[in-house]
Amino acid sequence: MKILRLMILLPLAAAVVALSVANRHDVSFNLAIGQYVVDLPLYFLLLATFFAGLLTGGFVATISRVKRWNKGRQTRRSAGAAPEAGIMSIGRPKSKSKSKQLVEAKSSQKEDQ
Repeated sequence: MKILRLMILLPLAAAVVALSVANRHDVSFNLAIGQYVVDLPLYFLLLATFFAGLLTGGFVATISRVKRWNKGRQTRRSAGAAPEAGIMSIGRPKSKSKSKQLVEAKSSQKEDQ
C-alpha cells in the first residue's frame, strides 16, 4: 500500500511543482461583490480552488454518510434490533460454536425430562 501511495503522490507532487514554477506571474482576482481586486500568483489561485473543491466534496460525502447512518439506526430501532448490533458494530455478529450449541441442546433436553 505504501509503495502504491508513493507511486501516486510523487508524480502528483512533481506536477504541482511544475505548475507552480510555470505559472509564477500574478493575475487579478476580482470578487464580483464590490470593488475587491486581489493580485495573486496563478498557481496559488489554482491550488486554492482545488483544495476548496476537495473540502466541499469531503463535507458533502460526510453529510451523506451521516444521513445513511441515521436512516440505518432508525430502521434497526423500528425492527427491534438489540442496541449491541448498532452502528458501531464491526463485522459479523459472533455466533456460538457447534460444541456450545450441542452442550446447550443436551442440557435443555435433560431439563425437559
